[in-house]
Amino acid sequence: MSVLPNPSPTPAGLPDGTVANDIPGTPLALGAKVSSMVDVNTKRWDVYALGLTAGQEVQFRVNGRGGYDDYVWPILADPGSTSFLTDSTTQAFSDNTKSDDPWARNFVPAVSGTYCLAIKARKTGQAYTLLVTTT
Repeated sequence: MSVLPNPSPTPAGLPDGTVANDIPGTPLALGAKVSSMVDVNTKRWDVYALGLTAGQEVQFRVNGRGGYDDYVWPILADPGSTSFLTDSTTQAFSDNTKSDDPWARNFVPAVSGTYCLAIKARKTGQAYTLLVTTT
């Protein structure tokens, strides 16, 4: 089995509008911390591409929930998925950050490959910070 290299790191504090809104996503290295903003009217999705190795547990952490009903929606798509915009994904998980801030989710990939994590907006002007680390 070959291990795919991790995409190049994306710097923290990305200006709004620089993150891809669909697959193939903006490359994100494990351990990189990014900040961005999504908006239900103007920028519904931020999509990141991560090279993950089968059996290696990773943790996704999202900060930035502004209130009970002011949460973003993280969705992880399996390798081979083609679009969040046309709902052409096989989802490894789909969750919301409603109950926790920061929200955290551990994940162990069954296969090595490039997974795409989408942060989906529910309201206007939702700022968040994302960190993905190995556990």
